[in-house]
Amino acid sequence: MKAPFFIITLLLAIVLYRLYTPVPQDIDEKIKFRIFVGFVRFFEFIGSVMNLFNSKPALQNLNDLALALQPHPPSTIEGSNIRSKVVTFDGVRVLLYEPINRKGSESVAGLMFYHGGGYMIGSPEAYDPLTRQLAEELDIVIASVDYCLATKRQFPAAHEDSMRALRYFLIHASEFGVDPARIGVAGDSAGGHLAAAVTQEASDDPSLPRLKIQVLLYPLLQLLDLQTPSYQKYMYDFGSTGGVLTERTLGIMRCVYLLGRIEEDFITAFRVNNHTSLAFKKDNPTYYNHELVPAGLRKHVSYKGPVMEDGNDEMWTKYKHLFQDPRVSPLMRKNLSSLPPAYIVSCQYDSLRDDAIMYAARLEAAGIETKLVNYYNGWHGMFNVPHFEVGRRAIKYLVQHLKRNL
Repeated sequence: MKAPFFIITLLLAIVLYRLYTPVPQDIDEKIKFRIFVGFVRFFEFIGSVMNLFNSKPALQNLNDLALALQPHPPSTIEGSNIRSKVVTFDGVRVLLYEPINRKGSESVAGLMFYHGGGYMIGSPEAYDPLTRQLAEELDIVIASVDYCLATKRQFPAAHEDSMRALRYFLIHASEFGVDPARIGVAGDSAGGHLAAAVTQEASDDPSLPRLKIQVLLYPLLQLLDLQTPSYQKYMYDFGSTGGVLTERTLGIMRCVYLLGRIEEDFITAFRVNNHTSLAFKKDNPTYYNHELVPAGLRKHVSYKGPVMEDGNDEMWTKYKHLFQDPRVSPLMRKNLSSLPPAYIVSCQYDSLRDDAIMYAARLEAAGIETKLVNYYNGWHGMFNVPHFEVGRRAIKYLVQHLKRNL
């Protein structure tokens, strides 16, 4: 009896350890947050177990499981004025939301949405509650893009899908009753990165209508400095295995996005900011300029300044064309003056916080009308978890801003 009891106790301890996360004082609804992160860790654990049998990355297993279990959202919902349907925009699958009864004969605004999920998981169907709510409250057409995940094809596949769908929407807007002069792009996390990158590319194309707005929700915007103040603070707050996005999970997502596979040396180099050469760091100090982050957000016991003491010449030589590609690191684009107005959201408890803050600062310096909202009790993923007050409040303010600016 003692041996089975010991084994069960040991397994339970391992599971509890995997599910545990610290919860900083300023995060509201702490029990709900801990439960939410616990569910994330549990499903990651299930994906890891499945990996033992099929050798797929745990996150790919997680996405396959979600797609198998998730019911397709209904086209219409009782009491709603929005109808959804699956269409294709130049070969790219899109979940399209349209008002059923239009108010008058005038064209409405349009919004192209890119879902999050670290390039490895997620789908338009998984984001249906958010995109349907936005379409309903704004009375607009929303096109939610099912871009190619990196587990199928790595960079630049997701970007190319995203841009191809946007180009189609801009050119064929009138077919959907959309005013081409009132089309914006939006996305969260990895989708926020895709939204920023296609905004830049579309703005460079004089043949396309000008975008009305770009909405970037806690986006990943660069892969050169992975030790900004927010990365350092996130490690202090959650450690390497806590929080919504663990250090390793972020490393895997970036690695698979760029290479289509997991390489441990690549992930380790990301973790210690040792994926670029020392010469590049010394020659390009502006890429590691933390002064764009307000002093109040940098002044934290965890902050040690820019991490520029070492470099990896071999990795830099092999992958610098990826790290410096503006489609990968839109924050590093030199000229931002041609871009549309921006609404950018960052979260205090998010390692990606400073990507958003620095991009907003650079856009403002380029003369672009920019609204930055940093949620001091917010965390990564909150827009797609509306059961939390911080998520509901963030959606409310987003809707208010889009009503005035789209």
